[in-house]
Amino acid sequence: SSGINAEWPLRPGTELIVNLVNSEIISYRAAGNITMLKEKLIPALIGLLWTAPTADIKFSFARCLVQLSPLNSSYVSSSLRNWVNCIPVHFKEHQQYPELYYMISFIAEREGKNSRTL
Repeated sequence: SSGINAEWPLRPGTELIVNLVNSEIISYRAAGNITMLKEKLIPALIGLLWTAPTADIKFSFARCLVQLSPLNSSYVSSSLRNWVNCIPVHFKEHQQYPELYYMISFIAEREGKNSRTL
């Protein structure tokens, strides 16, 4: 598995965050505890996405949420769209923004198609 590191090179301060979240995801999946991922980890990451102190850290949490989006696509999609529409302009100049925006748009589009077919 390529993990969530595949899309972007990690900056030194964000590697620990991504590795810790990856470890949590792996341990919950190994234990067959997808409910904890859906009900605890995803909401916690969304909260951290809004409150993290720097763009690098926020984008690290966003990457983790992109990876987890299939588990609760409607909630993750709407949360990421709300967040990306509210971020300050200087975050949009960050090197990771264009690809992250594309990924969030893709998740939102996929969610829109899924909700129309139900």
